[in-house]
Amino acid sequence: MVHRERIPFARPFLYWPVALLIFAGVLLALLLPLRLEAVQRPPAGYYAILGFIAALFLLGCRWFAHLAVEAGPEGIVAGFGPLRRRIPVGRIEAARATDFRWTKYGGWGWRFRPGGEALSVFTTKRGLELLVRARRGRPRSVFISCREPERALEALRSPA
Repeated sequence: MVHRERIPFARPFLYWPVALLIFAGVLLALLLPLRLEAVQRPPAGYYAILGFIAALFLLGCRWFAHLAVEAGPEGIVAGFGPLRRRIPVGRIEAARATDFRWTKYGGWGWRFRPGGEALSVFTTKRGLELLVRARRGRPRSVFISCREPERALEALRSPA
């Protein structure tokens, strides 16, 4: 049994307007010097670089807009966009469904702190807290946001 979820980082009706406002601010900041120095022409390729930066920004907004979680008998894989964290079942010492406390990790997103990390979104308050055996040293706590953490736990515990 495999459990998959794709959780939006923010509410869609808030995410894209905010992303477009940030994009417009960056664009304005880059174009304003051209307007102020109208006598000089921009260097060759300036607008191509500007378009490339704009495309990267919008692509980044699209890629990192969701937290993907996949739990199964082999382990759990979670991450934003192309950046993923894979935890094999053999390294998981304990797992439980719990509520997320942003004060413990310092906010939402991919957060690191001494002794642990979190992959969290603020559109859901629940998730999995895993105690993962480190390659060396003490076990680390890893929190992963999930809408249905009980089903993800079942998938982790199911036979292969």
